[in-house]
Amino acid sequence: MDYPKSVPGVGLVNGRFVDEDTATGIQGSLIPAAWGNAVTTELLTVIESSGQRPSENDTTQLVNAIHRISARQAGHGQCRISVVSPSVLRLLPFNGNSLIIHGVPQKIPVAGVSLSSAGLSPDTGYYIYAYMQGEGMALECTTTGHTVDVQGVQVRLDRQDRTLVGWTKTSTSSTFSVDTGAAIWTMNWFNKRQKSIVASSSADISFTNKVMSELSSTLRAIAPAWAGEFCTSSINGIFFNGLTGGGVNIQLYSGGLPQGTRMSSNLTAEVYCPFNTQTFIAARTDGLIDCQLYGFVGSGVGRVAVGVQLLITSWV
Repeated sequence: MDYPKSVPGVGLVNGRFVDEDTATGIQGSLIPAAWGNAVTTELLTVIESSGQRPSENDTTQLVNAIHRISARQAGHGQCRISVVSPSVLRLLPFNGNSLIIHGVPQKIPVAGVSLSSAGLSPDTGYYIYAYMQGEGMALECTTTGHTVDVQGVQVRLDRQDRTLVGWTKTSTSSTFSVDTGAAIWTMNWFNKRQKSIVASSSADISFTNKVMSELSSTLRAIAPAWAGEFCTSSINGIFFNGLTGGGVNIQLYSGGLPQGTRMSSNLTAEVYCPFNTQTFIAARTDGLIDCQLYGFVGSGVGRVAVGVQLLITSWV
C-alpha cells in the first residue's frame, strides 16, 4: 500500500495529500476511487482476518486486529496451575511464559501469580481465570462458566477479559484441597498431564444389603475432568459369599450410575472369586468424577477382601 504516485494529476506535494488553498492558489489533491477502494479493502482484510465484523462506527477495529493477529504468533497457554498449600494456588510459566488475555499476549512472571483461598466457600467447584490488573497479572476464582471468544480462547462467560486457566474444588473448610493418593482436586486447562490415583481398602468389607448399593462411602477414587473428556476407571479385588448360593454381585459405579460390567458369582461359602473390570467414563460437565464400589448379596453375608482397588486416570 502506498500513495497513488503513479496517477497523473493526483496533486501530491512532497509525496503526500494536501488540502486546497485558495489564498495561494494551491489545488487540493485528488483521491482516486481505485486507490480509495484498494486502501479500504486492505484494511478490511486485516480486520476480517482477525475474526471481527467490520463496523463504520468502531474506530478501534484495526488496532484490535493487530493485537489479535500478533497474539496468534506469540504463543498461548504456556502455563500450569498447582495448589502450593491449602491457602495458596499458583499459576507458573510452562514451556514459555505467554498467555493471551483479552486478545493481547501477556507475559507470566517467572515467580508466577498467586491466589489466596480467603473468602472462598466450602466444598465448591471454582473456575480459575487470569486477568490484567493494571500492568500486572492476577487470578480469580468464580463459579461462572466459560465460553470461547473469536480467537478461540476460552474466557469467562460474561467477561472476555478473563482467560480460563483451570478449575479446583475447595475443601469443607473453605481452603484449596491438596491432592492425595486417592483424590485429585485441581485440573489445568493448558498442558494437562496424565495422572492416576488409587483408593484401596484397609480391611474386609462385609455387606448384607439385597439391592445394589454403595458398599463403602469412604472408598472412592476421585479425579476432575472437563466436559466431554474421558477418564479410565477400573476396579479389582476378591469377593466371596458367606452362604452357599447367596450370590454376590459387584459393580463399578460413578456418580451413582453403573459403569462397565457387573461381576457376580454363586460360589460355595468361603470360596474366593477374583474380579476385575475397566471402563471409560465420560464427563458430562466440568468437575469431579468418582469411582465407587457397589454391590449386593442374594442372602447371608457378602464380603470383599481387604485390598480391593478403585483406580481412575485423568488428564489434569
